Amino acid sequence: MTDDAPVPGLRRIGDLHGVYAADETAAAHAIVERLVADGRLYPTRHCFDDAVAYIEMIAREDAARAIQFVLVHGVFRLTARNAATPAEIGARVAHAWVEEGDLVWDNAVTADGHRVTFAVDRAEYYREMAVERDTCAHYTMPEMLGQHRRHRTTGPWRADLRALTR
Repeated sequence: MTDDAPVPGLRRIGDLHGVYAADETAAAHAIVERLVADGRLYPTRHCFDDAVAYIEMIAREDAARAIQFVLVHGVFRLTARNAATPAEIGARVAHAWVEEGDLVWDNAVTADGHRVTFAVDRAEYYREMAVERDTCAHYTMPEMLGQHRRHRTTGPWRADLRALTR
């Protein structure tokens, strides 16, 4: 397997183009490979907290890198690939993720309960997750900190997105 990751420290996982594991442990790679093989990314149900926590974690390690991150709050439609049940297919869901250039960082839970953080090519993420681009709110690090202080929550900060949270 070629290590063609666009950010140092990542490794490409499985055959799905653009999926990389952030954790370098063999166990994490095995978990993500199973996740990709199943074609299932289960939501953590804490995506707004997860996205801010990821930015905070990277900021502690590499502030210059983290300041380039963009926190995104938006809406996607559940598909057969990411819905927990067939009844959920087509539902609109508010979601949060982190963008770093052409990469999207997101979190998921495997069927056996393991949490993973992964990076995916942004165009592929938007396509696979059926992101409704016109709903997306983009926050730089200073904007994120201001919204967090103002609302005393990790989000969502817009009323239309709050209405879609479960």
